[in-house]
Amino acid sequence: MTKHCDEIRDLLVDYADGDLPPVESEMVRLHLGECKRCRLQLAALDRSLELARRTWAEQAAPRQRMPRPRLAWGKLAAMAGCLAIALTLGFMALIPPHQAPVGKKPQLMTFEQVRLQVQREEAASRLLMSASELMEVPEGRQQAVEIIAGISKDYGDTAAGRTARNVKPNLGETQ
Repeated sequence: MTKHCDEIRDLLVDYADGDLPPVESEMVRLHLGECKRCRLQLAALDRSLELARRTWAEQAAPRQRMPRPRLAWGKLAAMAGCLAIALTLGFMALIPPHQAPVGKKPQLMTFEQVRLQVQREEAASRLLMSASELMEVPEGRQQAVEIIAGISKDYGDTAAGRTARNVKPNLGETQ
């Protein structure tokens, strides 16, 4: 590579873009006719510029909006159930109990007990929603069956646990 090649290389970007004055453009064109190394460099530069142009065009193109996933009714029902249970448990803790049977003291739930029960309801509900989503995918059905069985066993005292007991695990249908 000669000193002349260094000068030409500095002009190649403008030459490739067609931004050189006619005299310099002709000088580069003549040099490229004689110098293979500079021709290869110009070819590489052209490929890079074309790739950059395509990338810019793709980024400037309007993007299609992805469809928003729709929220399944089962999820809404599970969330509403959790909220209803949480509110019921909260109010139950505030309302004085009815007359207790003779010899037994009424049991009031503490705030901590209410909080823990709400957490259990929420956990069971989320697990049930996950199982519902897995049931929609053939590869996920076995895992969904296992989750539903676990909910029924470990969270049987919750609304989601009672729902899980009524699900036919192998089909994902309710009884």
